[in-house]
Amino acid sequence: MLYLYPVAALHILLYSTTRLVSAQDCPLPNKTEIETALSPLLINAQGFGPFSPNITGPVRYVCLSQGDMIDTYRSISLIATFTPNSGEAEQTKLFLMYCISTSGTWSESATDGLHNPSPNLVGAPPRTDCIVCRYGFGDDQCRECPYCDYGLRRCTSRHSCCSVFTASGFCDYSCESDGPNYVATASTGFICTCNLTCPDGFTVNSDCTDCDLNICDAESPCENGGQCIQYSPADNYTCDCTGTRHGGVNCASLIPSPSSLTPIAITSPSPSLAPSIPSETFAPCGQNCDTCKTSNCCKTCSLGYYLNPDDCTCGRCTVSNCSRCHSLNSSCCMECEEGFELCSDCQCKTYASSTVNQLLPTGAAISPTENAKTRTWIVLFFVALILVLCILIFISVLLYTIIYFASGGARTRMNKTISIPPAANARLHNNPLYVSPEEVTLSISPS
Repeated sequence: MLYLYPVAALHILLYSTTRLVSAQDCPLPNKTEIETALSPLLINAQGFGPFSPNITGPVRYVCLSQGDMIDTYRSISLIATFTPNSGEAEQTKLFLMYCISTSGTWSESATDGLHNPSPNLVGAPPRTDCIVCRYGFGDDQCRECPYCDYGLRRCTSRHSCCSVFTASGFCDYSCESDGPNYVATASTGFICTCNLTCPDGFTVNSDCTDCDLNICDAESPCENGGQCIQYSPADNYTCDCTGTRHGGVNCASLIPSPSSLTPIAITSPSPSLAPSIPSETFAPCGQNCDTCKTSNCCKTCSLGYYLNPDDCTCGRCTVSNCSRCHSLNSSCCMECEEGFELCSDCQCKTYASSTVNQLLPTGAAISPTENAKTRTWIVLFFVALILVLCILIFISVLLYTIIYFASGGARTRMNKTISIPPAANARLHNNPLYVSPEEVTLSISPS
């Protein structure tokens, strides 16, 4: 048997190497995978074959070495009852299986072979606090990791504890990575779950960080038995009006049955003045609908009817003095009757402009379009008038400046008076016939 130890060491080395290459662990093996693993084990144990084993009794797990995620494992030891071939006597053996991490499939440990299970393993729960399941570590073949002493008390390596499973299913030491409101207890299988509670009418948000308003619970917006369906965010909802004989956003509009509808003929005073409006019609989604959006919501309305602001039901134009409403909003006018003006708030108001009406012939009425054109021309007239006045003022200032500088340049001489004392004048001339001792005026031409 000594020749088996180098082979076992090589198998362990290969297993450790594959663990470093990939972290793909395996779920517990199914019946077919266990039977596939038994065949080479039987050949190694008995020295001949072939074998076609068949599991005939329960499979009891003895050792489970935890993988990186919930319900995955790296190695296991189990007790199985089987027949080597059809018609042969049953056998109950203990053996090992290892997960091949590169493929995520199970393989037998041929070097460890088949063993008779110890009596103290009968009825015992499986060991999960094992670094690895391997022959030579007690009857249950569990190499214990004693330093993991919290929660699950499992380990995924010699230095990594698996105390809890995060909300996404990974092994971790605590729920800190999920958020401050996540906890793991024995009652939840040490799976991190949101522990935040909210008052009535509120629900926990997707991050488990706060409570959002649940409009279905807080306000019950759906009427007449409609079912409120909550979406995210919490103020987003829809009403399912199926079977309520009502429609609209909140199932508030009664939908009469086809047999109860009475066509109403709409006549106009004169065919030349107003078009005739057809009788009320009924579509599967509602009254006066032409096409449907859903089973209880109109998409377009029949001629003469317009979509109400609830975007689902049809009604007549609700704006006074309106000849044509917006096709998607019965409370917004697109064209007013003659003598009325369309305002910015989609309403029709009386057009009253005495200044403009005086220019019209007696008995003539001005339309909103003509009124707009008249006001445009008046504005343009005043703008043109102001522009002409500005041009005239600019020309006047320019001419004044030119004339001023032209007159200043034509001046050819400038007089300057110099006063000379009388005594200085006598000495200058030394002549008794000098000019009288008053100031002498000299004319000096400018340079």
